[in-house]
This record gives sequence, C-alpha cells and structure tokens, in this order.
Amino acid sequence: MKRTLAILTTVALILAVLTLPAMAEDHEPVTIRLLTRWTGSDSMAPIFQEIKAAFTEQYPWITIQDDSVNEESAFLNLLNTAIATGDMPNVFVLPTVMMGLEYAKNGLIEEISPLFEDTEWYEGFNDGIFEGFNYSSFGLDGYYAVPYSIGVEGIYYNKALFAQAGIEKVPETMDEMFDAIDKLNAIGVVPFACGADETWRAGHIQNWLTYKTAGVKHTMDIGARTAKWTDPEMVASLQNYMDFKNAGAFSPNYEGMTYEEEKNMFLTGKAAMDVNGTWFIGDCNDSEIAADIGMFALPYYTEHEEFKTDGIVYPQAFSLDGTAEGAEKEAQELFVKFFTSAEWEERRTKEIEVFPVRKDIDISDISEDSLFYQAMDIVNNTTLYSGDTTDYDPVPAMLDMVRNTLIGMSLGQMTPEEAAEAIQNEIDLNS
Repeated sequence: MKRTLAILTTVALILAVLTLPAMAEDHEPVTIRLLTRWTGSDSMAPIFQEIKAAFTEQYPWITIQDDSVNEESAFLNLLNTAIATGDMPNVFVLPTVMMGLEYAKNGLIEEISPLFEDTEWYEGFNDGIFEGFNYSSFGLDGYYAVPYSIGVEGIYYNKALFAQAGIEKVPETMDEMFDAIDKLNAIGVVPFACGADETWRAGHIQNWLTYKTAGVKHTMDIGARTAKWTDPEMVASLQNYMDFKNAGAFSPNYEGMTYEEEKNMFLTGKAAMDVNGTWFIGDCNDSEIAADIGMFALPYYTEHEEFKTDGIVYPQAFSLDGTAEGAEKEAQELFVKFFTSAEWEERRTKEIEVFPVRKDIDISDISEDSLFYQAMDIVNNTTLYSGDTTDYDPVPAMLDMVRNTLIGMSLGQMTPEEAAEAIQNEIDLNS
C-alpha cells in the first residue's frame, strides 16, 4: 500500500486469519435471535447471509433466528418492544452510544470485557476502538458493545451531471453548494436525492447542517443539559435546513419518498447528489453509474469556519443480551466474535468497502481512487465528530422526536422556532 490506513487512529496493516477455539462435540442445542437492518437491497445483506451460513456450519448446534428489518423506524420499534417486554434479541445493532448507556444501566446488555481474554481476536482491533462503549464516566465499569465498522458521512455525487451543469469543482463552502444547487435545477436535475418518508434520511442532512452551524460540541452540551435546542445556534441550524429545502435542494415530494426510491434516483442518474455514509459505497460500486460517482466532504459555512472540520462519524457496534445465561450466552458471544473476525472483516472491507475496525487485515488491493479512500480522506480531515445530533442525549426517544419534527417543519406545520420549542419541551418533560 502507498498509504497507511488511518481510521481515527493510525494502524499497521497485516494479514491474519482468526482461528476460533475448537469446541467439544456434545453441545446443548440453542437458538439465538439477531436484530439488524441488513435485509432487502442493503449492500450488507448478501455477505450477512454468507456469515450466518458459515457460522451455523461451524457451530451446527446453534440455530439463528434473524429478525432483521431494513427500515429504521421498524427496527427501532422492534428493539423498543423487546426492551419493554424483557424479550431481548441476543445480538443487535446498537442504535446510539447513549442508548447503550441506558441499556447498560438497566442490565439489559452484556458487559463484554471478558471476551478480551481471547487476545488473538481482541488485539486485532484498532487501538482505542472500544473506548466509545465504556461508560466509566457515568459510573459503570467495563465495555458494552463490540464495534464492527465505522460509518463516515459525506456527499456522493455524479461527476457527469456536475459537468453538464457546469460545476467545475466540488463545493467546499455552503455558498458554493447553493450555487451548485441553482446550476443543477437550471438543467432540470434534482440536486439531492432524499427519501424522507424514512425520517432518518432528513435527520442525516440536519446532522450536517447542525454541525456546520452550531458545532458538534453544542449537541454534546445539549446532552449534558448545559445547552438547549432553543439556543440561537440550534434554531439557526433548523432555519438552514429550511433554506436548503427552499432553494430546491430536494425533489418536490421528497417527504413521501422512501429510501429505496432515493437510492434508485441517485444510482440511475436522476439526482446529482446523496448525503450518505460509507455503508452506501457497496450500492454505488454495483450501480450502472459507478464510474461517475465520487465523494466529497460536507461543505461548511464560511461564517462558521470554526466548525469546518466538525463531521459525522457513526461508530457501528453490536450489543448482546445482558440477561442471557449458559449456552445461550456462549452462543451469542461466539456469533459476535465470528462476525468481527479478521477473515470476515477483510471480506466485508474488500467486497463492499465498509470501513474496518481491525488492523490485522490486508486491503492493499483496494484502489486508491476508490470511494473507500475518498471517504478515508474525509475522516482523516475530521477533528471533532459525532453521529446523530441526539447521540449524546440520555433520552432515547429524542432521536425520533427530532426527526419527526424536521418533517413537520418541512411540511409547513411549524416554523424553525416552533420546532426548536417542541424538541426542547420534550427534553424538559423527560428531565
């Protein structure tokens, strides 16, 4: 490789294959339940099926029940129901770090540091990658999730459509972005694909505009209750969202468009840009316009240049059922270690270019011109980051609250000031 892979920390790339511990022949049959979003057309879905098949071949006494659903609100509804009824999935994708804190406080998820005794598995991870799931500052010892990837957010764009519109360089500032939006609208091309019927899509755009208007630290301060959504900076970020919409950034009916429709719009060349994470790389690479797709960093406001390098990085991790015991607990741990092994991490990275969390894999044959390395440049130039604006909020319901409020504002049901008041009122009611 000409460059050293640096994802949050600089790591050396070496090849290793994880050998899972040999098991005795007689085992108690056990079923484990999984809850992810890797179904349908999700780029992770095919390799997820392969991983499950390979796992049950190696551990035939373990049956997998996969309850995964692709749509985020359906996923969260299933998880919330499981938590409310005490019927936890054995392995599930952790929605946010702060949700993990609430689950950990209530004994719902497993403290996983005993897994570190398998040094061959543990020492292959990037240095410090588990620290985001350590809640010692909140009075809880240990670690409560196993990372499997890092999601880096940026803007995917169609180079051919940019050329047709006379856009000579990718926008770095929001002034340049609004100029690009005007030029694309002038030739009848939708600037941004966005399927806001699934509210997380609008939420991800708001994350960008918030971090470039108010900064990542301000959202952390809201989580700590030393700042509010009604602060001028946050109201301004909501107004900036409306300015974005009013400039014609989206298709007219984007509030009713699904994520599948959004992806299809961008991947068939009907929209010029898409705000998305590195999980979208696989879809782009498999599309008919793959050769025309590039990726660039989220533009910033020149009047808020201090937030230029604030960005969006999602730590993606599994949590495990904290109530499981015996063979069931052993089985869920085996699955997570199998999924996050060097062998499967390397395959996921090479085949769909997800961002790895291990340093003991060889990805030297990934082209330096790839979307993978374009995304790497984005994260390497990010100095302060978060995922969603509510990632540091201790009230899990705030994630849906903010996203639903965005749609209400976009549909003209409230002003940015009223939207900020509604969000802050929800916080106050739960404080």
